[in-house]
Amino acid sequence: MKKKKQNLNILGKIKRFAIWSVGIFFGLIILLVIIGFLLPEPSDGYTITFFAEDTKEALNGDVYLGSKYLGKTSNGTLEADVNELSEGIITLKWEYKGRGYETQFQLEEDDLKREGKGFYIKKDYMSNIKFDASKLDYSEIESKVVGYINTRRKNQGLSELKSSSRIADSAREYAEKVGSPGFKPSDKKSALETLSKENIFTFYTDGVIYGEELSTTKDEDYIAEQIVISWFKDPWAKEKLLEQYSDIGIGVYLKDKLVVAVGFLSVSEFSAEGEMEPKQCSGVAKIYNENLPFDKDIKVRFELESTKGISAYFVTYDDAQQDCIKRKSIDSIKEYRSMKEINEEFVIPPGTGLMLKTSDYGTEYSYSIRYISWG
Repeated sequence: MKKKKQNLNILGKIKRFAIWSVGIFFGLIILLVIIGFLLPEPSDGYTITFFAEDTKEALNGDVYLGSKYLGKTSNGTLEADVNELSEGIITLKWEYKGRGYETQFQLEEDDLKREGKGFYIKKDYMSNIKFDASKLDYSEIESKVVGYINTRRKNQGLSELKSSSRIADSAREYAEKVGSPGFKPSDKKSALETLSKENIFTFYTDGVIYGEELSTTKDEDYIAEQIVISWFKDPWAKEKLLEQYSDIGIGVYLKDKLVVAVGFLSVSEFSAEGEMEPKQCSGVAKIYNENLPFDKDIKVRFELESTKGISAYFVTYDDAQQDCIKRKSIDSIKEYRSMKEINEEFVIPPGTGLMLKTSDYGTEYSYSIRYISWG
């Protein structure tokens, strides 16, 4: 009887455990169902961000996938539906300081398996975009340009050009004109007229280098070097920069992303020396080229020293040497006969050249012509 009672107790415990287990099981099911209702459905959202690599600055603009418009970023972020995205080219059309840019990025298929993708603009590209020429020192650029030009002249066996502040002022004035919106130079005379009012006898070369080719990582020295490189790639400018001129003025104009450099070269003095045989007639050395766009006479100072008597003829025609050789009359506008020393000022017209004639052996000479002002 006692054993039977024990068996009944065991069966009761098993029954109660079974009922408790079933209750726990159904309770868990009900709990999971409730949690399932409370939890949000899996998100289809996809976050795309755009920023600058160096500063992490947010970039805002219109976003496209191929030709499909996705929307506009806010604080550098665009929330998109991943179901509307696919592998392809993402384009961000954005602005920086009022200037528009268009940058493309590659969206890969693996990127879509994540919750989002961040794109960044590289540091060098942002540096170009942020380039502000006005922060540069224009006077340092001007000085270094002269230095680079003189280095090239020395390599060619030429004398260095003297830097002239008066010419540089005019060059700077013209550089500002070149940098003005809508500037269209009709011809070189417009620049030369800028100088003629200052009594500067010259021609001009000019060159432009733009900020898009530069960046904030480049300093004044780099920019000056690039200006000179660009000028020496121009055959006309290179020829003039390597001619026997004496003075130079460089003007630099800086604004926003623009760097404009203009060079004015002046013939303030021309000099030569040599030795001549008896009864020799030199060639005609042009001292005022008629091809320059001037129609004014110019005052010059002529200084000559010679070991023996020498004659100097200022002429305006190329055949003067042939007339001299043939002992014909020389049609000169100014002449000196058998002189050992000359120091005079006079006025010459465009097209004037200088011819020398000797009558003694071993005549050594040196002369200089300094251009003073318009006559």
